[in-house]
Amino acid sequence: RREPLDKELDNLSAVRYMKVIRRWGGWRLFQRLLETMAAISFKHQKTIAVVAMRWALQQEGVSAVIVGSRLGNPACDTSAESAGLFAFELDDEDLSAIDTVVGMGRDLRRKIGDIGAEYIVEENGAPLAVF
Repeated sequence: RREPLDKELDNLSAVRYMKVIRRWGGWRLFQRLLETMAAISFKHQKTIAVVAMRWALQQEGVSAVIVGSRLGNPACDTSAESAGLFAFELDDEDLSAIDTVVGMGRDLRRKIGDIGAEYIVEENGAPLAVF
């Protein structure tokens, strides 16, 4: 899949996510991560999103994940698939495959911490809100 042009990013979330992807390692590396997670999701019969949440939960110091959804949009309701999050665990092979790709990018926890500039909305150069 080709990298979207900035002008094709049609909402604030997409702009923020692209900033994170670029800071981490770029579009190609992100696609490689998605391919790795797709193979693991097929193995476990889970979605890529559930595999990503499971990976996060299996990281040291992580005890919860926040699952987002868009209110009022049934197409974005992920509650049924997310319910399967606790019905499986990633094995060492899965974790190693994901960690290998993640390790090719920058450590964003060190680079931007818990919250980075991509979550600050500015108006006329002044911070307006933090998400």
